Amino acid sequence: MGTRDFLMSGKGMLDDAYLEQFIREHGLDAEVLRLGVKVRTVEQAARALSVPKDQIIKSILLIVDESTPVLAIVGGDKRVDFRAVAKLVGASKVRMAKPEEVLRVCGYVVGGLPPVGHKKPIATIIDEGVMEKPYVFGGGGTDECLLRIRPEDIKRLQHARVSKITKQ
Repeated sequence: MGTRDFLMSGKGMLDDAYLEQFIREHGLDAEVLRLGVKVRTVEQAARALSVPKDQIIKSILLIVDESTPVLAIVGGDKRVDFRAVAKLVGASKVRMAKPEEVLRVCGYVVGGLPPVGHKKPIATIIDEGVMEKPYVFGGGGTDECLLRIRPEDIKRLQHARVSKITKQ
């Protein structure tokens, strides 16, 4: 069953197997890493992979003006600047999505949200600092998996904008 068939079947939550299938179908130089330990935070992910925090990315679903989802991709050592996002998208209000909104919009649980391979297309903004890395590690579909991927592939697949959207 292809990704489109899976989504059309109405099956529930997406996971690492779905993400792996998405990677294969798109011919990506990427890999789902099954770690066997919980990696819900940047610190846990960096420790599990023995890499610096700036190699880890966070995929954060934001809700703009109470109705529009926007995915923000930022380095693990950074925080989203809500004002910068609001200015960039012409919004008056930006907030973090609730866990149930993340699942409904993206198809994944918080802690496993990958930067690509979502239920439906999501407007995406990548912080410019992420683009400086040859590879990054982000959510891998579950809270025990990480995805190794090139930032250029995230940008291309998500039709993402690149801008400075972080603060220290």
